[in-house]
Order: sequence, then C-alpha cells, then structure tokens
Amino acid sequence: MPVLSIDLQKIKRNTSNIIRRLGGIELVAVTKAIAGDKKIALAMVEGGVTILLDSRLSNLKAYKDLPVKRMLLRLPPNTKSSDVENLIDYYLVSNTEDIINIEKLYKSKPVSIILLIETGFKREGFLEDELREVIAQVRKSKFIEFAGVATCTDCMNRCDPKDQLELFGDIVNKLDLPEGAIVSGGNSSALPRVFENNIPNNINQLRVGESILLGHDTSKYKRLLGNATDVFKLKAELIETRAKDGERIGVVAVGVQDIGAGDLTALDDEVLGIIKKYSDYITVSIKKGCSLNKKWLTFRPDYYALMALNSSRYITKEYLDS
Repeated sequence: MPVLSIDLQKIKRNTSNIIRRLGGIELVAVTKAIAGDKKIALAMVEGGVTILLDSRLSNLKAYKDLPVKRMLLRLPPNTKSSDVENLIDYYLVSNTEDIINIEKLYKSKPVSIILLIETGFKREGFLEDELREVIAQVRKSKFIEFAGVATCTDCMNRCDPKDQLELFGDIVNKLDLPEGAIVSGGNSSALPRVFENNIPNNINQLRVGESILLGHDTSKYKRLLGNATDVFKLKAELIETRAKDGERIGVVAVGVQDIGAGDLTALDDEVLGIIKKYSDYITVSIKKGCSLNKKWLTFRPDYYALMALNSSRYITKEYLDS
C-alpha cells in the first residue's frame, strides 16, 4: 500500500513563515486538501493561524476541539442547526438564498457572514451592482452580523491576480463597511504581490492553503522564500521493471484511484519521469544503465494529487516531526 509521508514541523514552519512576512495581514488556513486531518490542521494552528477554512462541514467538525475559529465556504443543502451550532464562526456567502438559510439556522445568537464579491474570476461572488441591496438585507437581520467582504482570485493555472485585486480594492472603497471589517483578498496566488507590498492597502486578510502545504505560490508556481516544498512525499512500490522498445519501464503501484486528476513528480535520480497514469498504477521511464533495485520509489504530489491522496482509503499515512 502506498505511504504518504507528512512532515508536521515543516507545515508549522511554512505557516509561521508566511504569517511573519504578511506584515499584519491575517492568515486564514485553507484545509480543503487535507480532508479533515486533525494532525495537519494542528500543525497550522501551532504555526500561528487562528482561523481554519473548509468547504466541507465534516472536515470542520474534525477541528472542533482545536483552539481556532472556523470558516465555511458554501452552505451545504439541508443543513440543520445542530450541524453548525457552536461550530461555524464565519460563513463565506455568495448568494441571497444562503443568507436566508443561514438566518433560519440561528435563533439564539448571531453568526458572522462575509460576502464574496465577483472580480472577474467567474466563480462565487455577488456582482458589484448587487452589493448595496444585499448589505442592506444583511443589516436588517437580528441573527446575522455583517463581518466583511472577500473575493476569489484564480487559485490555480499560473494566474497573476493583479487586475482582480485592484478591482476588489476599488469596490471595497465604495462600500460602507463596519469598523474593523474583514477584507479578504484572495489566496496563495496573491502572496508574491503581498510580499512586494503591491496590493490594495484595504486588504487585511488572505485565505491560503497550497502555499502552506506545498511551499509555493500559485501565480508562477515558484517556491516562496524560506518555505519547504517537500512537506509531503509519496512512497509507492515498484512492482515490475522491463526493457521495452529500447526503454526501461517501471510499473509502480499507485494510480488514478489514489491521485485523481493530480500529478506526481519523481524524486529518485534513476527515474526520468512518469510515462502514463492508469487506474491503479503508473509507468515510469528509468535511466539507461540503472538497474533500479529499489523496492519503493518516492514522488512529490501536486495540489490536486494531495487532495486525492488525503481522501483515498488505499493510502497509509506516516507523520514526521523533523
């Protein structure tokens, strides 16, 4: 069975390193890629985060005993008060239906919501001309507190969020926000701009997952200074090697059922790269002249592979404390 090795100390250091360089901007740790793994979430908390964000209630329930606040992206259908009571501190909301449903869930104490604003990514978010009416609706509620606004910048695909962040900053300046309001300006793709002091000065929060877990930004996929990029390593069994058509091929016992839509990077010097992915195994190209007597090969997962590996029942986890 493949083994996912996880270095908890490196997660802690990556987290604290980002916080140190944010210069007072609040860091929210996005935990969608760890599938409710409490040990990894705890390492983020020990690194300094005070809010954990996920889109799955079951994941946030796993963190219920951690000394942090919890933020939910998208309210699941048919949610009951008992599912979220004393669990969710903030909701990221992008439609009026969710606002109405959240209001129905809370009758004893208010809960905070953050309105997502569309800035060109075409994902969640209210349009600019909808905002004043929506904010007025929220302010009439007895059980909802208007905590602030947020936007979703492109979280993959090597996108520089410059235009989105500037538009977001301009929209925020036109709004009547409460004192101390959260202005949450995107994710890991925004970090290089933050480190260069090149974002709107009204942004006071970022929601970051990949840069904590994999150590790089998502605008250029470059390592962030000081962050570890080898937090996660996948060890999988080499089950067969053969010479075929002048190339030496290795068959490795990990496949699409484990890594989903993601990719792996081979870390062994003898391996040139991955040839093809199949349902339950992959094939790799082996350097000429290498006998490759190893029983196990090591790979670094990308973000999508990491999400799948943390969710797969075919993967064993080992935790390191370097």
